[in-house]
Amino acid sequence: MFRQPEPSEPRLSLKLPCTLNLPVRDLAATTVNVSYGGLGIELPEGAPVFDRKELLTVTVDGIGVLQVDILWWRGSRLGLKFRSKRSARPALDAYFRKLGEYPT
Repeated sequence: MFRQPEPSEPRLSLKLPCTLNLPVRDLAATTVNVSYGGLGIELPEGAPVFDRKELLTVTVDGIGVLQVDILWWRGSRLGLKFRSKRSARPALDAYFRKLGEYPT
């Protein structure tokens, strides 16, 4: 059973292409928000269903490859949490600095 989405950290809304990296295929999607704790993802219409344990990393344009787990899944939306906030922080800081915006 997946938890319901409950924002636990400030988020920055955006629309960035991303790729869900699965063992046998990659799946294009869109990042809809980002925080220091994780990402909100929108799957494209008709996206294939996969086992949540298959997702190990997500590649986000402009940010890089991040290790994630699926926290919740509702319809075409996924809430991903970083496996290690400490590991994700340098890439996120660099992206936010370049963008000139931070999650609020």
